Amino acid sequence: MKTVFWCIGYFLLTATAFSQQQGRFSSMNFAGILVGQSSPAFEFHSINGMSLNKWFAGIGVGYDRYRIKSYPVYLAFRREWGNSRQAVLLGLDGGRNFSEFNSGWYARPGVGWKIKLPALSSALLLDMGYSFKQVIEKRYTVAPCLVPPCLELPETYKYQLTRLSFRLGWQF
Repeated sequence: MKTVFWCIGYFLLTATAFSQQQGRFSSMNFAGILVGQSSPAFEFHSINGMSLNKWFAGIGVGYDRYRIKSYPVYLAFRREWGNSRQAVLLGLDGGRNFSEFNSGWYARPGVGWKIKLPALSSALLLDMGYSFKQVIEKRYTVAPCLVPPCLELPETYKYQLTRLSFRLGWQF
C-alpha cells in the first residue's frame, strides 16, 4: 500500500514539474449529509491538491458520523467537462477509514456540478455520490471454564456501510 502511495505521489510531482503548463494548488472543502439504512448523518471533507487543465488530484481527509464515527484519509481524483462558467465533475475517492476500531477501506465515486465564480477566483460545488465505508471491530469473549486461565475466543465484525452522499462545497 505504501508503494502505491509513493508511486502516485511521484507521478503527480513529475507530471506537474515537467508539463508545459504549470499546475496550481486547489482546495475543495465540503459539508454534506449521508443517507442510508441508518439515520442520516453529517460529513465534512477537505481535499487539497493540484489542478492541471481539467484534471485534479489531491489528498483528502474527512469526518464521517454515519453509524460509527470515523476519519477517512484518501486520494481524490476529479475530471471536469464544461465551459468557463459551469462544469460537470466526475470523481473518485479511495483510501483508508480510521475509527475507534481497526481501520478499513473507504471509497466514493461521485458526480457533481461546478459553478465558477470568476470574481472570487473560486467555485461553488454540488456533489452526489455513493459512499462505502468499512469498519472492522474485534471482540474477545472469555469461554466458560472451571479452571483458569480460560480461553479467549476472538470475534471479528466487519461493518460494510454503503450510503448516498449529498455534499455542498467551495473550491479555491
